[in-house]
Amino acid sequence: MANVHHCDIESILQSVAAQWPYRRWQQYNVLVAVSGGRDSVALLRTLVAIGQSMEEQPGNSVEAVSSVESAHASRLVVAHFNHQLRGKDSERDQEFVQRLAEEMQLECHVGSATVSNEGNVSSSSSENMLRDQRYNFLVDIARKTHCRYIATAHHAGDQAETVLFRIVRGTGVSGLAGIPPTRLVDDSLTIVRPMLYVDPAQIDAAMRQWNQPFRTDVSNASSAYSRNFLRNEVLPMLRQRFGEQVDSNINRLARQAGENQSFISSVVAELLPQAIERQSPNRTVLNCDHLVGAAPVVLRELFAEIFRNQNWPMEAIGFRELDRLAEIATSGSDVAKFQLPGGVNCFLQSGFVYLERESSRR
Repeated sequence: MANVHHCDIESILQSVAAQWPYRRWQQYNVLVAVSGGRDSVALLRTLVAIGQSMEEQPGNSVEAVSSVESAHASRLVVAHFNHQLRGKDSERDQEFVQRLAEEMQLECHVGSATVSNEGNVSSSSSENMLRDQRYNFLVDIARKTHCRYIATAHHAGDQAETVLFRIVRGTGVSGLAGIPPTRLVDDSLTIVRPMLYVDPAQIDAAMRQWNQPFRTDVSNASSAYSRNFLRNEVLPMLRQRFGEQVDSNINRLARQAGENQSFISSVVAELLPQAIERQSPNRTVLNCDHLVGAAPVVLRELFAEIFRNQNWPMEAIGFRELDRLAEIATSGSDVAKFQLPGGVNCFLQSGFVYLERESSRR
């Protein structure tokens, strides 16, 4: 049994090391987002274990990762964001993370949410606000502690849940890609998700072998929230009917969609500068001659990229709107002015597509 448990720990270490090789972060500071829950505590334990095992190898002169004073080895920094949604339980989460960091001799930083209705996040806007506050806090602490990376504990189960959530709400290929393994904040800071291809069962097994306690958010058991409903009811039902490979199949789809999206984005990156005739903060003019023969999927992504570059609202722009723009760009006939969501006007005249946002909307 001991050998089996050893393999459980080795399994998660190998999975994370394959996804995020130690050489990539060996000489950089890493901020680890730790909520106190199972997944984030497992991520912290895993990164510490990988760093220590690599630095203890013969011939490696870099000091062990647990040595905070090392000038060469990666320094792990713990960050905890207190959402203040569960009263005393939120305080206990914070205290747990602070004790854990102290036991592991790691620097720990804590931030708190500013919410008007403590204990109740009833709208998606409130959830988005808390998420933005959390990420802003993580970025701020990463800069103050000179971290090159922010590591979060998203795993394969989160990926399957996210892809399903986007499918039922309506998504394109880019949405099918799910959670990206990395996200660039800027040239000096990257968010990484080293456990994105780790199965939750691996995490459970490793935590049992470590005999590592963690905090449990009881609200996760409630299926009142859409994501919880998918996690607690839909995915278990799919696994029972189609087998445990459901998660890996969804994750494989996400990886393939991500690869396809990367290719489409590279085509758009080359095509868009050629097609732009004129551009200003409120206006983009496209020469349709450069769009002849482009696939609809490329044109949809091209218009989405214009909205992103102009910082125009993307929330209400979906497949239908983007597909209409793609059709207009290749129609060959003038199109009268009409308005897209977010106050963006569009028309086609003499082979040029005009996108103009009302200045009062900015």
